[in-house]
Amino acid sequence: MSVVLSQYAKLLVQYCLHLNAHEKVLIRTTPLAEPLLRPLYQQILRVGAHPEFLFTFEDQQKIFYDNASIDTLNYISPFYKYAVEHFDAILSIDAPYNKDLQHVDPHKQLSVQKARSGIKQVF
Repeated sequence: MSVVLSQYAKLLVQYCLHLNAHEKVLIRTTPLAEPLLRPLYQQILRVGAHPEFLFTFEDQQKIFYDNASIDTLNYISPFYKYAVEHFDAILSIDAPYNKDLQHVDPHKQLSVQKARSGIKQVF
């Protein structure tokens, strides 16, 4: 395991998130972040916190924006809402397969941002 990644994981847990025993943390990322997730998982467990992971797959966002109806764009996931309201921390690790969303309709992206704006104010 990389010393640098272990140190980074410790920094995230102890200084950025300030995790303590019995706190719940949701980690949102892709499998591409696995080299960091291993030491991060260790550090979270060492402080006695409770980690949960939410993974996305390749092209998930592109498929979503290409196919989602307006109702779906404005839909707030009950799981995400629960996480925002009940978890002590949410860590999003940007480990994208592809950032090519430049061809996505900006109105669709704006709809998603507006729908989530209220719930994002919790954090």
